Amino acid sequence: MRHLYLLRHGKSLWNNPSDSDFTRPLSERGLRDASKIASYIKRENLPIEVVLCSPALRTTQTLEAIKPVLEKIAEVIIDDSLYTFDPVH
Repeated sequence: MRHLYLLRHGKSLWNNPSDSDFTRPLSERGLRDASKIASYIKRENLPIEVVLCSPALRTTQTLEAIKPVLEKIAEVIIDDSLYTFDPVH
């Protein structure tokens, strides 16, 4: 049976007004939390074969934190269409 795991990026940093939504990085807490998620994935031996990820900085930083524990990963897809921030709505 296949499973779908949804993971939201870690807490992002909001202290730099020049960062756009797209370029906003993870905060220290976000980096720690991403590391905790990596530990959980490893401990539970989750069989993650494909990762779909937005190109936003905070999402790719979260991905980098979990990549080392993804043993059976077949493919990572960074897809622009997954980033859907619209400041108008």
